[in-house]
Amino acid sequence: MTASEAKENYFTAEKLYRQGQFASALEMLDAIDKAYPKQKNIMLLRAYCLAELYRAQQAVMLCDRILGRFDCPEAHDLKMRLVKNDGLPSMPGRDYGTPLPKHVSKPQPSRFRQFLYRVLVVLIDLGVLLGAISLVTWSILYAIYG
Repeated sequence: MTASEAKENYFTAEKLYRQGQFASALEMLDAIDKAYPKQKNIMLLRAYCLAELYRAQQAVMLCDRILGRFDCPEAHDLKMRLVKNDGLPSMPGRDYGTPLPKHVSKPQPSRFRQFLYRVLVVLIDLGVLLGAISLVTWSILYAIYG
C-alpha cells in the first residue's frame, strides 16, 4: 500500500466512522496499520472504533500503547471514559463521535415517594397550624384568667 493509498483509506475510514459503520472503518484501519504501524492518528481512530463496537478492553489497551509512545490527551480522555464507564467516546476538535451529554437529568422520584412527600408537607402545615391555634388559645386564656 502506497502512502497516498493509505491516506485515502484513512479518510474513507474516518467517513465510515462518522456514518456509524465502525466495523468497516476498523477493518480499513487494521489494513493501514499493518502497512504503516504505530501511527498516532491511525491508532487513535482504531481505539475509537473498538470503543464504539463495545470492545472496551482492546480500546483501553490500544490507548495505553498510544500513551506510551505519544503525548495524546484524546487517548487519555477516551481511556478514562472507558474505565469509568461514563459513556461513549468523543473526539475533541472533531465532528464525529458521540459526546457525553452536557446535562444529565436527575431520575424522577417514584409516585409513592411523591405521595409521601406531599403527606409530609401537609402534616408539617397542619402542625404549624395547630401550634399557632394553641398559641392563640393560650394567649386568650392568659388574657382572660390572668
